[in-house]
Amino acid sequence: KHYKYLRSMLQIELSTCQFSRGNLQEAYNLGLAAVRELSTIAYDQNARIIAMKSVLDQIHDLSFGEAPAALLAIHAHVLVQFCNECEARPEVAHRNLAYTFAGEALAMITRIPAYREAPQLQSVATQFKDIGARDPEPETRPHTRNAILNQLIDAGEYQAILDGLPEWRSQDSGVHNAVIFDGLQAVAQLHTNRFD
Repeated sequence: KHYKYLRSMLQIELSTCQFSRGNLQEAYNLGLAAVRELSTIAYDQNARIIAMKSVLDQIHDLSFGEAPAALLAIHAHVLVQFCNECEARPEVAHRNLAYTFAGEALAMITRIPAYREAPQLQSVATQFKDIGARDPEPETRPHTRNAILNQLIDAGEYQAILDGLPEWRSQDSGVHNAVIFDGLQAVAQLHTNRFD
């Protein structure tokens, strides 16, 4: 069991590396292999959570690779079932997973007009929206922050970005997001002529 965990998590990390290098097919294959491996660990909630995080990563990679909507829909249907299961559980942590995964998946399967118009994705998008509508704390979710940031960037509201950065940093202090926030701050400072 522990070997399967380690092997799968390594495959997930390698999938991320391959995606960042532009090797979308290899990233997809590694992520899929990890999900299959984790699925063989029966009745293990942790394995299921890791597998569904990998499915969410696959949705992300497929979306940015502009894969066919039908392929994206297969993964989205698997994930929405998991989100519904998590939301029905009494533990707050599991419900938070449901709301976070649903919001992030919705953003990916509605990212471009071709996906928004695809019949294969419309029903599952509605299901993700319904889960999000029941979220008691939508303002705390990363996908909500990302949507706000994208709107501010599109509107050229760079001062508002600088004003909001301290709060966003306090909500998510991970190293990965720190790098993103640093880059965003530099861009906003250049646009507002406020650089040191």
